[in-house]
Amino acid sequence: RNMKFTYIYNEISALKEVGELEQADQLLMSVSEGSVAQMAPLIQAMYFSERVYHSIRLKNADGMEFWYKKLVDVNNRMKRKPHKQFTASLMISVRVHYHRARKEYAQSLQHLQLIPQRNLRERVVVAWNCASIHLAEGEREAAKDKLEFVVQNGNKLYIVAEAKKLLESINMEET
Repeated sequence: RNMKFTYIYNEISALKEVGELEQADQLLMSVSEGSVAQMAPLIQAMYFSERVYHSIRLKNADGMEFWYKKLVDVNNRMKRKPHKQFTASLMISVRVHYHRARKEYAQSLQHLQLIPQRNLRERVVVAWNCASIHLAEGEREAAKDKLEFVVQNGNKLYIVAEAKKLLESINMEET
């Protein structure tokens, strides 16, 4: 069960990175909740985090709350330090999106600053999230700088195409 969901989790992550959100959601929903109870806590945390993201995409506030609490609960039950560290990192990322969905932008930005930026890909993802928060707050200039960074450094990630569209939109508004 653990290996099967680990494979599914990796597939979901890959689908999300290329913008195939519907396929990612379908794959997530193919996992029976009954099988989740049989999984190791770390694998449960991965499942719960994906359920939070799914609820966010559906704008389902009750689902966000429900799955986020499950994520916190499983994290609190974990004993192994490396697993707790992985889950803590996962929870930071989830909190960024959770607070942004609740329009709690200051909290979202605070959590975003806690995400490790060990490589260019992580810096691009953080810049993308910063830009989306700045746009939600109406701070176009701050968003523009972050979007330009994403476009220049983002390789073939789905967010690069989205960043280009947003930059074009901002530039058209300025002219």
